[in-house]
Amino acid sequence: MQKLLIQALCAAAAFSVGFPAFAASNTRAQAVLETPVAQPATYTVEDVTWSCNGAYCRSEPRMVGL
Repeated sequence: MQKLLIQALCAAAAFSVGFPAFAASNTRAQAVLETPVAQPATYTVEDVTWSCNGAYCRSEPRMVGL
């Protein structure tokens, strides 16, 4: 199940990190999991931190250095 969760987060991360760096600093992305997590969890995928609760995950805004 965790492999499926990581794959779902990677897919969602691909959309969130595909924007230009100036837009990524305050951008949040959301993902809906096919299989909800049993308890709230935090994952880091490709330098993006995801907070998941149930079937919903959201990314935390990234600070991009200039």
